[in-house]
Amino acid sequence: MSNKNNEGPKRGKVIFFNESLGTGILRLDYSNEKIRFNYRDLDGAEGFRILFPGDIVQVSIQNGKIKVKKIGESYLRAD
Repeated sequence: MSNKNNEGPKRGKVIFFNESLGTGILRLDYSNEKIRFNYRDLDGAEGFRILFPGDIVQVSIQNGKIKVKKIGESYLRAD
């Protein structure tokens, strides 16, 4: 993501999320760029926040702050 201050939403996929630490890594679609995030960056989530590998997310950066919003679930999840 070239301009780190303000970028429109981009799609990505969670490749790793550590439940204990509340941190994860996602990969943006079409660029393979990896972005680290934590549970405080998750938009629209209340209480305990968790994502699973393969979950589809929308990522935006506003004033240097990352916002991650889940827009789809991994087909690998076994709820």
